Amino acid sequence: MELTAGMKLGIFTIIRQIGAGGMSEVYLVRDNLDRLFALKTMSSKRSYDPSFRQRFEQEARIMASLSHPNIVQLHSYFEEEGRFCLVMEYVEGGSLRELSRKIGPIPEKRALNILKQIAEALSYAHSKGIIHRDVKPSNILLDANDNVKVMDFGIARMTESPGLTKTGSQMGTLVYMSPEQIRDSKHVDEKSDIYSLGVTLYEMLTGMPPFDEKNSSDFDIRVNIVQNELPDPRDIYPHIGEESLHLFIGLTKKDKEERLSLSELLTDMLPEKQKLTESPEKTIENEGYNEEENLPLKKKGILTKAILLIAFLAILIFVSWNLGNKEEQNKEEEIVEASEEEQVLEKYEQEPKIALEMVFVEGGNFQMGSNSLPLSEKPIHKVTISSFWIGKYELTQKEWKEVMNNNPSNRKNDNLPVINVTWYDAVEFCNKLSINEGFTPCYSGSGSSITCDWNANGYRLPTEAEWEYAARGGLKSRGYEFSGSNNIDAVAWYAENSGDQTHEVGSKKPNELGIYDMSGNGWEWCWDWHEGFYYEISPTHHPKGPNTGTFRSLRGGGHGLCDSDCRVSSRLFNYPDGKYNGALRVVRAHF
Repeated sequence: MELTAGMKLGIFTIIRQIGAGGMSEVYLVRDNLDRLFALKTMSSKRSYDPSFRQRFEQEARIMASLSHPNIVQLHSYFEEEGRFCLVMEYVEGGSLRELSRKIGPIPEKRALNILKQIAEALSYAHSKGIIHRDVKPSNILLDANDNVKVMDFGIARMTESPGLTKTGSQMGTLVYMSPEQIRDSKHVDEKSDIYSLGVTLYEMLTGMPPFDEKNSSDFDIRVNIVQNELPDPRDIYPHIGEESLHLFIGLTKKDKEERLSLSELLTDMLPEKQKLTESPEKTIENEGYNEEENLPLKKKGILTKAILLIAFLAILIFVSWNLGNKEEQNKEEEIVEASEEEQVLEKYEQEPKIALEMVFVEGGNFQMGSNSLPLSEKPIHKVTISSFWIGKYELTQKEWKEVMNNNPSNRKNDNLPVINVTWYDAVEFCNKLSINEGFTPCYSGSGSSITCDWNANGYRLPTEAEWEYAARGGLKSRGYEFSGSNNIDAVAWYAENSGDQTHEVGSKKPNELGIYDMSGNGWEWCWDWHEGFYYEISPTHHPKGPNTGTFRSLRGGGHGLCDSDCRVSSRLFNYPDGKYNGALRVVRAHF
């Protein structure tokens, strides 16, 4: 019997399905006290198999024996009309895999915080004689504050009762399996979970697993895991620090006896050792008092805190003294840099983090421009683009406010695109967000002398070429006139359907890459200086626009413009300090 919303199982009312696999389905349910839970039930096609029923009951027994803040807690287990049900705490958030798919590589400090919590959960489970055997990002839940909950003990094994694993059967998810787990799933110990934890760290740091499941056979992946070392994550993302690399290598040694133990891992991650090498800002941020340090260091921490507080007060006095001079500065032409007062404030106030949803755009060649009027779109020319990440949506007012503490938009709504942003504002936002997330800012300088470090790992504006490549659908392009369709009404808010106002991001259909609103809605700033005849001299590889100019480029048209301005090839421009309807969509390089 299929479960639908409103149906009852015991005291639990089905709200909706939130997950499904080959063995089970998971539903969000409400009990008779209006509490929310996750209810896992065996799929109907498996319910008649005694071995699956036995495994399901074992999962319940294992979960009942575990009580740890980083492990999903069991509420109850029951049978209703032949249907076996596990009722667990409901974690409002998403999986680690979903986070990685949204934002790509996870900032190193954040990744190590998540790693530490997973390690603590596994260490506790191992102390109870339980081996998980399927540690992977999709089995790691995160709430809004990055609190970890390890779930899915469906193939976990108690060390004293190995009977449920048949000889020759393979338990686990191939890409995350240890060499010994591939050889013999039955005789694995806690070292196998440790290896899988290392692969999970790899995926957090790079945004992808170490093997391409789509383009590699299972046999090839097995051979690679058993015979070869895992690839260096810096080949994918070169900005990984030495501390993280050391942990990854230690966790994934092919010889399990050489792997780090979880106690060694957690010792290595003590606060005084957790110093990343991504950037000078990151080093400064990790100095000073840390409340998690051991008690003998407390006096030193208090002294450090006092010194920082004195420094902070001194900076405040200095800033107040200079307030008069602040008015003379041109705000639009300033690029944010990590000032001393900001670094001190970071000790006492957590900078906001926003989980921008990013889409991976695989690099390739495309034909840029068009043979239509105006002349600035001519000639059509071949361009080669490297892979990069781009915002799935235009930046929203909520995301802007969390970083900039203001909202220049006329019509206020958290889910509308932020508009009336100057090019200088957009660049400032990119640098601030990069610093907040622990990345190296891309921009430096001021005014017409602003430069971009193309090797930095922070957020930036797309080049015109990157923007058009993504708008056309990249390697999945179907040659549409607008981003995602030849029917503009399907994909864009523009003059004929918008009511002369912006609309919530993502409310039209996406393009071939799953990116929304690249035609219409907000006018999106790009990096390039605008020059009408630039295409005649544009380089083939990674063009970044002229070296100087008067105007900066805008792309995608907008809610108040006609359909021709919303074509993927249409080029618009404005003064860099012009605000009218300016919006943005950020990108990050993929190394």
